[in-house]
Amino acid sequence: MIRGIILTALLLLSGQYTPAGSVFTHSALNPCLVSAWAMNEGSGLTLYDTSTGGTNTATINTGASVTWQSNAGLPGTTPLWNGTGYALATSTTLTNFTGTTPFSVTAWVKLSALGTGETFISTLDASGGTFRGWELSKANTADGEGLQFFLINTYSSNTLQVQGNAAMTTGLSYVVATYDGSRTSAGIKLYINGANQSFSAPVNSLSATIASGLPVRFGARNNGSSELTGALAFAEVYNCVLTPTQITTYNAAGPGIY
Repeated sequence: MIRGIILTALLLLSGQYTPAGSVFTHSALNPCLVSAWAMNEGSGLTLYDTSTGGTNTATINTGASVTWQSNAGLPGTTPLWNGTGYALATSTTLTNFTGTTPFSVTAWVKLSALGTGETFISTLDASGGTFRGWELSKANTADGEGLQFFLINTYSSNTLQVQGNAAMTTGLSYVVATYDGSRTSAGIKLYINGANQSFSAPVNSLSATIASGLPVRFGARNNGSSELTGALAFAEVYNCVLTPTQITTYNAAGPGIY
């Protein structure tokens, strides 16, 4: 009993444990962390920004088909997207990178099925014709079911698009994309469960801003397309390139805010 209490205390201090239903902030978080959403509130439509600043709260839209569910491998009760709707964060400025700023995007996902393209985190302006913004998602069957990352000014004439060569599975996955600000596909790295992914770059030409002016969304694009069917939680955005060692460490520690 005492050992269990001590272990819990140590995990809380290290930022590697999030009690179910809590809003988790910690002074020792990665200093590059911009916004983070544990998504373990357990009920309601609010997803709190659990980073140190805590200003980028997200709201699940009332028309979304989202239920709260206990998912194997994810602590507590987390939102399960059922293919309709999205959650929308508050701030446009925190996550609107221009394309010359290094940043990283991470999340823990558990897909319900494969086949379609599915959005994890996105600022794409899919209703504006250009698709300007960035997005971490899963490619569809025709494109190999791999982890996918977009940085777009105008699709496809001014775009970086990379697709992982290994197909994702329906198991729990820690997905990461890092970008060094170089406006080249060589500046992007993809990881699944801590493992660096080889990828193809179907579109590899970026020379202008990717700032869409839109807040980050979870579970779908802003026009309702590419909808997620599955669980998504512990999503984070950093304004730096996470190192392979950091990614390996975070993956080994399990779902949490780092």
